[in-house]
Amino acid sequence: MQRVPAARADGIGDMTQTAQILALLRANGERGLTAIEALREANCFRLAARIADLKAEGYEITSTMETTDTGKRIARYRIVERPSWSAGDQLSWTA
Repeated sequence: MQRVPAARADGIGDMTQTAQILALLRANGERGLTAIEALREANCFRLAARIADLKAEGYEITSTMETTDTGKRIARYRIVERPSWSAGDQLSWTA
């Protein structure tokens, strides 16, 4: 995978595109991520390919189709994060 030049103060630009997409999915939560947002935020032209990479790594990612105001159909991707119980009954979040 390509490394993308640093472009953001939060360090997301220093990661691989797949890592950037994972970070954006987690940061966006229920809002999810669309291809245009991935292009704007991570300079990623092939979001579906990066989603496939993440799924191959074991992440559960859902997609829903939406219609824009102009009538275009787009996919919105969301990561499924599940709570898991760890020692001491403390709640931690895992993918």
